Amino acid sequence: MKNARPPQGWRSLLAVYWFASFVEGMGVSQIYAFMPNRLADVGVPAAQVGQLVGLLGALFFVSGLPFIPL
Repeated sequence: MKNARPPQGWRSLLAVYWFASFVEGMGVSQIYAFMPNRLADVGVPAAQVGQLVGLLGALFFVSGLPFIPL
């Protein structure tokens, strides 16, 4: 273990989490931009599109709760 690298500290971890958060935000914005149109295409009534977009948005973030570092 002579060539073992020392821990890089909190800055590298912060960079990884920042990058992951940035990529997640970009992905979510792409999904939410077209979700109302796609829901209308699959036959969801126009009156329920807003409610379903809100519900799916909440479920997306709730499903990510177990992966938040403590």
